[in-house]
Amino acid sequence: MIQEIYRSTQKILENTEILKSHADAILRQTFELTEFTVPRLFIVLPEETTSYNPINRFHHHYRLYFICECENEHDRHLAYHDGYEIKQPREFLRKYGPHLRQMLTFVKYALTIGSFVLPNITSLNQNIPASAAFRDRFMWESFKLRIEQMNKALEIAEQNVNFSTDSNFQHLQGAELREIEYFLNRVDNRQTLGN
Repeated sequence: MIQEIYRSTQKILENTEILKSHADAILRQTFELTEFTVPRLFIVLPEETTSYNPINRFHHHYRLYFICECENEHDRHLAYHDGYEIKQPREFLRKYGPHLRQMLTFVKYALTIGSFVLPNITSLNQNIPASAAFRDRFMWESFKLRIEQMNKALEIAEQNVNFSTDSNFQHLQGAELREIEYFLNRVDNRQTLGN
């Protein structure tokens, strides 16, 4: 009888821990839904319509592309969206430069090992039909070139502001991410950032 009570007590304690774990996960998820209204993963690339000149990097048009935060980390891809034109690129690069550098490095290496997918490729090169885009090595080369151009623009911006020591450049949290919206020219009124 005492053994049975002991086993029942142990089972109750185990189930209580499981319930606490689930409640904690729900609270954390609720917080993240309100705190992180803007996706954390994004890259910025110069638009192809502007000729690239690293000396005059702020006279270019830049477009922000969100990266889908899929459940499966091996299925990362650009969100199904044409991207967003950035207003005030100088301020944007100063504020988000370190994060951009990390994301561009991630995308560059993911492209190298083939674990990054570009589903909405027609927005990157208007002359290529979507069905042929994945097979066109020139499209891939163009995408890689634009990543390198953005890296060079970030290097030049870094000369004016030391990204690694400036206290303004901490890990991006909810408030800093929400400020991204102010830099974007919105083309959709549905408040969909990315997917």
